[in-house]
Amino acid sequence: MNVTIDLPPRLQERVQAEAARHAVPIEKYLIDLVTRAVPETADDRRDRSLALLASVEDIGDESEQRETFAYLKTEIDKDRLSDRKRFA
Repeated sequence: MNVTIDLPPRLQERVQAEAARHAVPIEKYLIDLVTRAVPETADDRRDRSLALLASVEDIGDESEQRETFAYLKTEIDKDRLSDRKRFA
């Protein structure tokens, strides 16, 4: 969607200055502002959650995850003040 907004010159200068301060193009800065200002719908939250879950599925394979967990268990149990293991 294309929207044209005629900003007063002083406001335009402020928008340009803020976009430059954030080191982003004006278009991206304005899109970010509108995105934060307009409430998310339930469908938007669901889509964002599903995208996040899909990205997590791509982190390492199962054997790598098991190896990492085994290492973390060992390190956590090694550093305990009591003799009781955190992970049995």
